[in-house]
Amino acid sequence: MGKCILVVDDEVDIRRIIAKRLCLDGFEKEILQASNPLEAFDIFNRNKHRIDTIICDQYMPIQNGTDFCALIKRDHPHIKIFILTGDKKLVRPPQTLNADLILYKPEDLDRLIEKIKEVSNTSYRGSEDEDL
Repeated sequence: MGKCILVVDDEVDIRRIIAKRLCLDGFEKEILQASNPLEAFDIFNRNKHRIDTIICDQYMPIQNGTDFCALIKRDHPHIKIFILTGDKKLVRPPQTLNADLILYKPEDLDRLIEKIKEVSNTSYRGSEDEDL
């Protein structure tokens, strides 16, 4: 258990940046990616015993991050979920979005990495390359 991070965002560049940054920062976990909540739910169901952290965009076609996270948290409350949004007006307790933390794109990428290090049981080896 706890060997994967799932990144869910409809913007491919955002997913790639997050995945690359996690690798550069020394995360030895497998990083799975999904372009929408339906794909993410399918990936999650096939890997639910390995995934311990989800990074999810709030606003996506098909389904928003809040609804996707509610499905995950209902049966898997131990999963750490970070909601990412570009909407600076979205200021509310993360629990109202079925998440553990709300972070804002793109400024909070460093904070996202820091919080993942804090809450996950990641094998962290550190990195000398801090720029992305």
